[in-house]
Amino acid sequence: MSAFNGTWKFVESSNLRELFDEIGAFKELADAADQFKPIVILTVNDTELHMKITMFDREVERVYELGKEVDEVSLDGRNVRTLLTAESEKLTYKQIDGGNLEVCSTCEVHGDIMNTICSVGNVTANLKFERVCCGV
Repeated sequence: MSAFNGTWKFVESSNLRELFDEIGAFKELADAADQFKPIVILTVNDTELHMKITMFDREVERVYELGKEVDEVSLDGRNVRTLLTAESEKLTYKQIDGGNLEVCSTCEVHGDIMNTICSVGNVTANLKFERVCCGV
């Protein structure tokens, strides 16, 4: 899982606005991601994932125990139950909100590119991040 360790800059996405529409999130989040290119710092070990996301003047830090569900507020403001798992060099992140809306994201690293596929209902978005710094 060490391939995920490092600092990642959002590069581009497809269908992100449609995904946020399906979730019911603010469209401004998709616009902000495209315009302000969030930075994500990941540190993964055998049992935990540490994540720090910076976008404009907002910074969010989360620590997840792999394989353990947690209750949290999603980045778009929904109360969700989150489960993060790691296997075969893939990170899978599932969130279910009170209305049973399930968002599933799968991340894979190929060299200095991290591809993330997010899906909810019949909508799938692809996000691409580029490593801008070595493992942390």
